[in-house]
Amino acid sequence: AEVVERLRAAAARAVGQAAPESAVAYLRRALAETADVSLRVLLARELGRAEKVLGDPAAAEHLRESLRLTSDPAMRAAVVPDLAELLLLAGQWEAGTTLVRGALAELADRDVPSGEPATAIMTRLRSWWAGLSAYDPHLVGELDQRLGELYSAARGPDVASRRLAGLLAGVLAWR
Repeated sequence: AEVVERLRAAAARAVGQAAPESAVAYLRRALAETADVSLRVLLARELGRAEKVLGDPAAAEHLRESLRLTSDPAMRAAVVPDLAELLLLAGQWEAGTTLVRGALAELADRDVPSGEPATAIMTRLRSWWAGLSAYDPHLVGELDQRLGELYSAARGPDVASRRLAGLLAGVLAWR
């Protein structure tokens, strides 16, 4: 466990110093060092995000692994936007959209701790969903029905809320 924590700390420093290649190496080693599922969830997510920066195809598999290993809806929701982005860039629009919708439904169906991190995660997912649905003719009607909910979420004081507000302003101006 101590080795894994040192490797994670080194990876965090590497990311902070714009060295994702080093972060990937540290995180791959950390993942190989542990069988602890709760650590593997975090490591797979961190590794997937670092690999995403590098354009490494392994990113999607590590993000999927993180999703498979956890049943925590907040953790799953934190992973989904990164994986959805990779799926969309790979031309898998339906899979990305389904993933975001599923995460939103999962959070709505469960008791998620309230507070700033959970709210920011939910707002980030709403931003992804709004962006996707604005350009998908099959979802645009649902977007119109959920505008009130999206407006409310966009009024929050955090960065995720401001991002959603900007996205909604752009979509509505475009329309």
